[in-house]
Amino acid sequence: MTRIRHNPDAGLLRARAYPETGEQIDAIWKILNALIDGKPAPTDALKVRDAVQAVKDKFPKGAK
Repeated sequence: MTRIRHNPDAGLLRARAYPETGEQIDAIWKILNALIDGKPAPTDALKVRDAVQAVKDKFPKGAK
């Protein structure tokens, strides 16, 4: 019996799993402005940052 193995491209899986680009940019600006103003980063921006990091952890670069 022949078995077919499907090894999806980790880069493609990672790209599909990230939050939308606009959401990421908005989070970056919110965190940057908080740093400039000496305030804590907004919770919603930190959630986006955490979501991006979770994708990076799940699908590390160079993984196959």
